[in-house]
Amino acid sequence: MTVNIFLKRTYDGSSRFSPDNRWGVFPSASVGWVISNEDFFSPLSSVITSLKLRASYGVLGNNGIDNYDWQNFYSIVKYPFNRTSTSALRYNSFGNDEITWETTAVTNIGLDARLFNKVELTVNYYNKLTKNILASLTIPSTNGGIAAPLVNSARVENKGIEVDANVSQKIGKLNIFAGINFSYNKNRILSYRGDFIESRGQNAAAWTEGMPIGMFWIREVDHIIQSKQEIDDLIAKGYTFAPVTPGAGDFLYKDANGDKAINDQDRVLKGNPVPVYTYGGNISLDYAGIDLSVFFSGVAKWDRYLNSATFALSHNIGNYVFPTEYLNMWRPDNTNTNIPKVYGNNQVNNQTSDFFLHKADYFKIRSLQLGYTLPAIKIRSFKLDKFRVYVNLENYFVWTKWPNMDPESTRSDNDDVTYPLGKVASVGLQLNF
Repeated sequence: MTVNIFLKRTYDGSSRFSPDNRWGVFPSASVGWVISNEDFFSPLSSVITSLKLRASYGVLGNNGIDNYDWQNFYSIVKYPFNRTSTSALRYNSFGNDEITWETTAVTNIGLDARLFNKVELTVNYYNKLTKNILASLTIPSTNGGIAAPLVNSARVENKGIEVDANVSQKIGKLNIFAGINFSYNKNRILSYRGDFIESRGQNAAAWTEGMPIGMFWIREVDHIIQSKQEIDDLIAKGYTFAPVTPGAGDFLYKDANGDKAINDQDRVLKGNPVPVYTYGGNISLDYAGIDLSVFFSGVAKWDRYLNSATFALSHNIGNYVFPTEYLNMWRPDNTNTNIPKVYGNNQVNNQTSDFFLHKADYFKIRSLQLGYTLPAIKIRSFKLDKFRVYVNLENYFVWTKWPNMDPESTRSDNDDVTYPLGKVASVGLQLNF
């Protein structure tokens, strides 16, 4: 029996924590068993050339906070005392000398196999548990606006499966290589603040137990109101609206909690803020000096919230250019549309809602290269070992339903600017002497 075992224990200290909580212990261990070396495996060796089972466990630490976050911070202020301006100290932020390392424990179970002496296969199951996450929780305003202390507050789990397969084959003059990878990931907050939903940053993101990080907390659009009579009938039944009562051409949001008060209390959690499926691969072909390589990738079950500043349904018209889709907004002569009225200063349709939530799934050919290499006999007189010309396209082909620019594009900190990924076309010459 061939079994490999590895054990390790690491100690680390950080001055970003108080002396009593400065040190952390981070163990790791791994074990592997080459099953294909066992005698009982020989009947399968013609199909499964090699097979190895392995498992590992390791703990990592994170001290990614400011240097003195465990201490109280003060600032000098002036106040009148006995008719004299006097200096004093006031709290800026509370410290917490009990905070310590945020830890991530990763368990991995996998196998490595070679099939028919051609296919390389790797399968991994992982469970990544992050505990004692360092975060500032909300504290009452009665504390006088003093910043909340950091606490080791939350646990977040990521678990899933990763598969990687490669195959190479030669058919006459044609050489083929193909590799694919696939992963499934489930992200979930295990503990934080119970069932309390905490808004986190821009674009409708929220944290709550049992849901992925950054779940979208939004109103749901029921339909576009077609007449004033429809709203009058709802008001007669006791419905109220906040922040604005809608009219013809405006969104009617769902009364999710059934209290006849349509407002932010009707927000629900929905969407997939973290991609559930990720995949990719590359294919290479070579025939009689002609070579073709393709690199692709994609994600599935991923949602993003449109940039609320750029795609808002209410703008200062003098400073913004509306998306061209908004030309199809609701009008008395254009009622068969999913775009409501667009205003200059009315926020009725601009509430945080699923109107701005869209699928961001995509499939991309990230790189496509076609080349030709001259035969060695034709370049020998030029004292060249290789003469190859090629054309290459980067980020040219994207298939997605995401209505904005590239679904992978990022926004600036002020949420007003989106930076798309550039397309590049190039022609090259490779010479080896």
